[in-house]
Amino acid sequence: MPDNRNNSMKEAVLLLTKNQHSLHESQTCMASQIEEILQKLSVLEPPAASTSVSSPPPSSPPPVNTVPSRSHRMKLDVP
Repeated sequence: MPDNRNNSMKEAVLLLTKNQHSLHESQTCMASQIEEILQKLSVLEPPAASTSVSSPPPSSPPPVNTVPSRSHRMKLDVP
């Protein structure tokens, strides 16, 4: 019985090692691809805002009066 358990443990360790190696290769490949993408993005220039004719410049909202308007006052008669 100890031989069966020992063999099972060896098989499990071999399988784990194989899977870990495969995972390492996948991570290395993905890191390489990400690095290539980042290099390509760093070369690209963003489009200049002055060349865009299709959209008008954003307008600023009208200024808010900080002084209350006198036209909204009401006279209240208090007896």
